[in-house]
Amino acid sequence: LVKSYNKYTVNYNTSELTATVISKVFDSSTLSVAQSDTTTYTYGTGSNNHKLVTQVQKTNSDRNIFTTKISYIKDYTPTNGTNANIKAMYNLQQLNINAPVESYQQVTHSGSTVTTGASLTLFSGFTTGSVTHYLPIQQLKMVQPDGASFTPFSINTSAQTTTHDSKYFPVANFDSYDNTGFPVTVDDANRHVQTTFFDRTSSRATAKYRSEEHTSE
Repeated sequence: LVKSYNKYTVNYNTSELTATVISKVFDSSTLSVAQSDTTTYTYGTGSNNHKLVTQVQKTNSDRNIFTTKISYIKDYTPTNGTNANIKAMYNLQQLNINAPVESYQQVTHSGSTVTTGASLTLFSGFTTGSVTHYLPIQQLKMVQPDGASFTPFSINTSAQTTTHDSKYFPVANFDSYDNTGFPVTVDDANRHVQTTFFDRTSSRATAKYRSEEHTSE
């Protein structure tokens, strides 16, 4: 006969995540001095409802720090408003789709931090018939080999506006999709357009057409 029992916390849908990796390389003649790199990983928390990696930070023996930061759909608080990108992010959250939004790379040396590269994906709704898919509409990049200041992507739900760094430039525009979500027409923001047709059974491309737009002066 059981007269009493203790309550235990049951953890479910969990997994082990790497927190820190230390790499040592012994390359001196005496093998007494090692070059050491320490990489730490940061993940999403319960407040943003995901546990994907949001930061990877590598510290070298020379104390230089290399950091990559990643944000996802669930790291923002979009609303179902008038801005197409914010509305798409809201609907992706409702569908529990946590796609990457922005990532950027930074270098810290002697206490000074600069950003050397970044990428950003903007989303929108694409309707075919009665079905609306929320998919990427544009991809942007920033390349600064010597480093520069940087403003991360943000949304303003009250004003229904988005803000991103002015040094971004577009590298792909997704102009149309088919009703299964495959991109049909894509351009590289430099007058090069590709149209692709997919076989729905095999999910493979059956035909591709490339064209280049020319303008007269």
